[in-house]
Amino acid sequence: MGHNLDRVSSAASLAPALQAFRKLPLRMVLIVPFVLQTFGVAALVGYLSYQNGQKSVNGLVQNLQVEVQGRIRNQLDNYFVTPPQLNEMNAQAFRSGQLDLLDFKAVGQTFWQQLRVFNASFIDFATVKGEFIGVGDFGDGTIRTEEVPLKTRGKSYQYTTDGRGNRVRLFSTQAYNPFEEAWFTNALKSRKPLWSDIYNWEGYPQIMSISASYPVYGRDAKLFGVLGVDLKLSAISDFLSQINIGKSGKIFILERSGLLVASSVKEAPFLMANGKAQRLPALQSRDLDIRNTTAAIQTKLGNLATLEGEYRLTLNINGQNNYVQVSPWRDKLGLNWLVVMVIPESDFMGQIQANTQRTVLLSIGALLLAAVLGIFTARWIAKPVLRLSRASQAFAQAAQQRFMGDTLDRPVVKSSIQELETLSQSFYQMGTQLQQSFVALEAANQELEDRVAQRTMDLQQANLKITQLNEQLKTDNVRMSAELDVTRRLQQMMLPKAEEFEHLCKLDIACFMEAAQEVGGDYYDVISSTSQLPLEGDRPLTIGIGDVTGHGLESGVLMIMAQTAVRTLLAVREQDSAKFLNALNQVLYENAQRLSPGKNMTFSLLQYQNQRFQVSGQHEDILVFREDGTVEQVETIELGMPLGLMENIQDFLGKTQIHLSPGDGIVLYTDGISEAEGPDRTLYGLERLIAVVRQHWSLSAQEIQERAIADVRSHIGNGPVYDDMTLVILKQL
Repeated sequence: MGHNLDRVSSAASLAPALQAFRKLPLRMVLIVPFVLQTFGVAALVGYLSYQNGQKSVNGLVQNLQVEVQGRIRNQLDNYFVTPPQLNEMNAQAFRSGQLDLLDFKAVGQTFWQQLRVFNASFIDFATVKGEFIGVGDFGDGTIRTEEVPLKTRGKSYQYTTDGRGNRVRLFSTQAYNPFEEAWFTNALKSRKPLWSDIYNWEGYPQIMSISASYPVYGRDAKLFGVLGVDLKLSAISDFLSQINIGKSGKIFILERSGLLVASSVKEAPFLMANGKAQRLPALQSRDLDIRNTTAAIQTKLGNLATLEGEYRLTLNINGQNNYVQVSPWRDKLGLNWLVVMVIPESDFMGQIQANTQRTVLLSIGALLLAAVLGIFTARWIAKPVLRLSRASQAFAQAAQQRFMGDTLDRPVVKSSIQELETLSQSFYQMGTQLQQSFVALEAANQELEDRVAQRTMDLQQANLKITQLNEQLKTDNVRMSAELDVTRRLQQMMLPKAEEFEHLCKLDIACFMEAAQEVGGDYYDVISSTSQLPLEGDRPLTIGIGDVTGHGLESGVLMIMAQTAVRTLLAVREQDSAKFLNALNQVLYENAQRLSPGKNMTFSLLQYQNQRFQVSGQHEDILVFREDGTVEQVETIELGMPLGLMENIQDFLGKTQIHLSPGDGIVLYTDGISEAEGPDRTLYGLERLIAVVRQHWSLSAQEIQERAIADVRSHIGNGPVYDDMTLVILKQL
């Protein structure tokens, strides 16, 4: 009995299928199998043709990737091998005595000639004292010489050159301090050859380069300076742009941090913001292929910094497949970059697509031919059957009218024609789909309104936060102005007063200092060692004058530290000038490292007694005015070095003496006087200062100081004061 029930249920489940087969038109039964066979054969042929073409493309792409990768690797190896070799060559010439690195004129011509021969952008050298000489292309296609003599204290002079490398005329001046450059300071710290980080030039931000640094040692085995060679990275982009890979393939080089080094597209690997260049991460590139390829590589392979070996991938980028190769490149000095090639699959699929199109067209033609043949065959076979079907339908209708008559109020519309049932089902499905579409559209509109409301709320909160930050910024500005004012007053209070000089009967002293900003970096002090007790002869005096690099709060704080340290050392009766300056240097070095590494200070110490000055420490030249009108310039270059650059300067210190007769005197000053700029950007100059002081030397020290400062102000005019100004007049009575 159970088996019978199973048979009944199986028959019931097969009934709809049997009914569907019964409803198929005879023409369809005759045409479809014939057409399907033809379509299957055509599809199989097209598939096999496509697969063979795909394998050929993969082989072609791999060969192209290997060839292009070899060209790029050779170009990078050849391009980056020159700077280290050039540094080694110049260092060897210095060690053998063939090149005097302190003869800037000869060094400049040597560097100029090397630029004409070697593939380099800029060749330079800086000493541990801050002197600098460099020759190179500043972005306009011409080669200029730039130097920072030790006397200028952080001011560079650029000169145009002729066809032999000789200087022609002064092109420009600007602030430049090698101790603020990574290529110089990193080599000083590591004491070995290395590459700098990629950077944009300070005065020419459109130039992105990398420097090879090489520390140079003197014959005494002490660090003497650093040689450097710059390479412009735009040359790599130019080379990459000349390589054709496919129709639209692209190449770009990344640092392990994800920053762009170069690319084959016309896009600079940096952004300009407020006149300053910022390195461009590949994920922020304006080129969609570079941006999306980098994102896909990180998603697929992980952190770029840990990638080792070569990778070949097929990635979907911008909606299409791309062949991607990631290869590392390194050199002996530590460069570690990634070279990425991305080639769209469509560049090589043209022939395959053409073959596919031909296959499709042939298949369509075969299908049409099969359909036409099937139709004619079906008509030939089905024509007698259709006649028999119509005859049976007519007989059935006649029988129905006869037996049913008018007993049926309305005809029962139940058709077994498959086309009508298919049409009815299609309308039903269309109505259902439209209803579902309207429901989905309404839900999407509601979701969009909710998002707009949420975004409006977020914008309101952001505006409120910005308002709060603006108020806080105003408060901070007021507080900072107050702090700067307090620091300025404290600085002025610590300077010596005119009444402190009244008991110094043997010297007529006048002092002046004016800061370029709220807080200055200039320093001077006049200290009487025995101000309480009279002595025979002149009282012992200690005079100090100095100049901290830069301006503003940090420089002012370092100046106050220097004054405090000087008075402390005098209080403990330290008389040895070398020990005095070395101790002062250690204090400033430790505090400068906390405040701002690279800050330093020129400082000269003058110890006076019995008409004789003992001078030590490096600062501006000391001017000695004699009563007969002659003027002597005492250089302090060999008497020391800037304070705060290194921890111990004992070996660099020296001293000299100056004897004064009645009517003689000394003038001390900072570079804010000699380098004061007029409206036409001409410098005041040391010669003009000497002329003004000599003209009024018969007057008192205070009157001489007033005449000199008035002349400086007349030179500056209504223009801004760029540097702190300090002037000290000492006249022997």
